[in-house]
Amino acid sequence: MSKAERDAFFNGSIDQEGKRKGHGIIAIGGQAAAEKLRGYMEKILEA
Repeated sequence: MSKAERDAFFNGSIDQEGKRKGHGIIAIGGQAAAEKLRGYMEKILEA
């Protein structure tokens, strides 16, 4: 997963006009859920 893909996954995506196209994990599950998931992803990438 590229940095841009990770950013879109966690923070959501925005179109060229600056309008939100999709919500990220932070908007759906909250900051705590996003941090927990980010930690899991980092552990997987290290393995």
